[in-house]
Amino acid sequence: MRYVRGFLLFVPVLLLLTACSGLSTRESVPLRHPEELEQGRVNCLECHEDETSGALKPYGSFPHTAVFLKEHGSYASQTQNLCSTCHSPSWCQTCHAVREELKPGIKYGNRPDLGLPHRGDFIIQHQKEGRIDPGSCLTCHGNRNNRVCGRCHH
Repeated sequence: MRYVRGFLLFVPVLLLLTACSGLSTRESVPLRHPEELEQGRVNCLECHEDETSGALKPYGSFPHTAVFLKEHGSYASQTQNLCSTCHSPSWCQTCHAVREELKPGIKYGNRPDLGLPHRGDFIIQHQKEGRIDPGSCLTCHGNRNNRVCGRCHH
């Protein structure tokens, strides 16, 4: 009898929790939104016409001017989530596979096997390698004024 009473008390609580979880809007948000959305730092109306339906604003509402297209690499390299807010990872390949090869650090940036692309003695050896072939660093890391080099070199 004691188990039946406990079960009867548990059923309404379970129903209430189920009903409340149905009211949450978090689950309706697609996974391709950036991490900032999860932390509550994004205004949905920046990209959407209406928060309830999720309808997107027209493409013309977003600043993809000719100047932006020419300079977009600097934006994309600073904030990886910026482009993925609207575009899938393969979007870059529509132009870069044909016109310009992406740097390996960007093209394969999410691959776990590329977490440590340099060998163990890299810190000691990289200045020697850099003098022999200065372009070797730029292949993956971009221009000399980037943040990767700036962490140690000023």
